[in-house]
Amino acid sequence: GMSNPPELAIIDGSALTRKIVEVAARREGLTCVGFPDGEEALRRLQDDQECVPRLILVEIDLPGRMNGYTVVRLLRVCTRLDSTAIVMFSGRSTLVSRLRVRHAGADAYLTKPFQRRTFLSVLSRYCKGEDEQGAPRGEKHEHRAFYPGTADQNGCPGTAPAYYPGR
Repeated sequence: GMSNPPELAIIDGSALTRKIVEVAARREGLTCVGFPDGEEALRRLQDDQECVPRLILVEIDLPGRMNGYTVVRLLRVCTRLDSTAIVMFSGRSTLVSRLRVRHAGADAYLTKPFQRRTFLSVLSRYCKGEDEQGAPRGEKHEHRAFYPGTADQNGCPGTAPAYYPGR
């Protein structure tokens, strides 16, 4: 693994967006890892025992065969990431996308471009634990029940390909 396990992960097809997020995170004293697509992110987040970020930011419209919703559903069946917060973001905001974000198992939704202030408040809430409610985050992911599947030794679904759209 890495010398410092990342506290924040960003999954976005845009290298510029990943860079902006990584720089902002570093300025806040947070370690950050970026992924250009869902496949690469899942490979690392599901397999690397050390890689348990406090927050994962996921763009809805990802390149490759998996969109952000699918990535989030697959992350949510990984028990090792139970207390990891997931925030999705997109350039468009509709009621349907907001509902889909909740159903996939994300904790919050941001519309791009987000204000620096908004982004920093998300970092402080989810990465620094400055959260007004003391409830452990893992408690409320009851939507896990929607996605049965065999789990491997990492507590991650062994049947991931079945969840890919269009299969």
